[in-house]
Amino acid sequence: MLLLRHIGSFFVLLLFWVNACSGRAPEAREMSVPTLQGQQQSEIVLTWRRDGGIAGLCDQMQVSASGDVQIQSCRPKAEKAGKLSSDDLARLNGWRKSLGSVVIEFKDGGLIDAMTSKVTLKGTGSGQPADAQRQEILEWAQRLYSRIKS
Repeated sequence: MLLLRHIGSFFVLLLFWVNACSGRAPEAREMSVPTLQGQQQSEIVLTWRRDGGIAGLCDQMQVSASGDVQIQSCRPKAEKAGKLSSDDLARLNGWRKSLGSVVIEFKDGGLIDAMTSKVTLKGTGSGQPADAQRQEILEWAQRLYSRIKS
């Protein structure tokens, strides 16, 4: 009988742990990045967000038309600012010139530890990216976030 109580307690703790690690905690989903200092919301031309995973990630980034970058993470709690390199700014401006508004979302498909990444680009052109270019933009944004964070 004592063994059954311990097994039941184990499963309750396991379910609690799975829910805690699923990235579905309210603080992980409701985090918002403050607008870049001195920038109007309309000047933000690229946003990137990564949520979920076993660690419950909730990372965000905003990039202004002038190349100012603001990042925020809830785990660990961090907020940093940076600036695009001239090459990165040229690449971003090239995408903005040729593409219209673009939303790129990637979901890894995991059940418990699903990770979602999303990039929103405000372009001035009219084109839409092919799959390879969508992947390139997503990977570029993720590398930029990692560079600014470190």
